[in-house]
Amino acid sequence: MSRLQSRLNIACSVSIEEVGGKLWVMWAAGMHVSLVDVSKQHITVIMSDGDKNDELPWIIVGDFNAIRYDSERRGGNPRPVAVMDEFNEFIEFAGFMELRFEGNQFSWCNGHEGLVDGLGWIGLWTSDHAPILIQLEEVRSSYGFLAFKFHQMWVTHDSFLSCIATTWEDDIVDYGMARLARKLKRLKPILRVWNREVFGNIQNQIGHLKERLAMLESKLQGEFNEEDEQDYLAAKAKLDEW
Repeated sequence: MSRLQSRLNIACSVSIEEVGGKLWVMWAAGMHVSLVDVSKQHITVIMSDGDKNDELPWIIVGDFNAIRYDSERRGGNPRPVAVMDEFNEFIEFAGFMELRFEGNQFSWCNGHEGLVDGLGWIGLWTSDHAPILIQLEEVRSSYGFLAFKFHQMWVTHDSFLSCIATTWEDDIVDYGMARLARKLKRLKPILRVWNREVFGNIQNQIGHLKERLAMLESKLQGEFNEEDEQDYLAAKAKLDEW
């Protein structure tokens, strides 16, 4: 263990060595790591990147020695359902989302023993793992695109829930957060059409209400009038519904 740490230039580690396998957790200097729980199957730690912003996005890449579904492997005996359930529960508990990929579906073959290769280590050892390359791209905003907005008054209409249910119950072949994202993406254009047919052009109505509020507020500041005040309160309540 210590020789491997030195070779990889890793500052700290914790390991559990059992007959038939080993679990190692290694981390670089500057990381704050607290050991929470250990067993033959897992090591649970809490990690913090020192004084850096812990709210920044981060990613976990590696050979997890576990799969989410039996369809993610070929050949051999089926994986125990309990092991896959435990892995899925961990992913859900941690709030992770599996990234989509391009290329071969399978990244490993049981040809011989090997170590996980990182970009800086390729060539140091022979490996039975295909390298996984991650491409990061800056999110570009399109100024011509109108963001989807949920309007509070939708829930007051009798047909709203049935519109949601009809779309939401359609089967989508995916899982986890990816499945949720695809359902929401499918729902957006349907709600836009439903909104236009039921409520008309909401933005125009909101614009007219704001103009009326500004006019009534100006009148009330010049000269108070009970009738104008009631109109102002009614228009404000109507705007709040949107």
